[in-house]
Amino acid sequence: MISIILLAFWATPVLLDTPTCGPNEIYDLCGTYCPPTCQVPSPNPCPEVCVSGCFCKEGYIRENLNGKCIPSSDCEGACRDNEGFDICGTPCPPTCANPSPPCPQNCCSQGCFCSEGYILEDASQNCVKQELCPHDS
Repeated sequence: MISIILLAFWATPVLLDTPTCGPNEIYDLCGTYCPPTCQVPSPNPCPEVCVSGCFCKEGYIRENLNGKCIPSSDCEGACRDNEGFDICGTPCPPTCANPSPPCPQNCCSQGCFCSEGYILEDASQNCVKQELCPHDS
């Protein structure tokens, strides 16, 4: 005679701890890979990839890539060296890699932009004099 022994295990759901987010942030399991900041309010292009983490609430924006979430209207004071705030700046700022990017004529975006005589250095995202742009050898 064969005996069958059944063991029952009580399954209890395991809840993962949701990280504690900072002020004006919410946790999202599928947030953007390229969160907007005062310096880059409309990151483009950006891969359409889900990233979990803390993101700014509606109406707030990061003052810089690792900064806190502030009201979008406060970006003017968050610009870095050699930058100025513009409510209608170019959505296609010149960079060291592309000093004359093609851009739609009647399109603008709000944020921090390089001051006159400066250009965006691609790797550091800092505004530098164009003659200080790195050159490929």
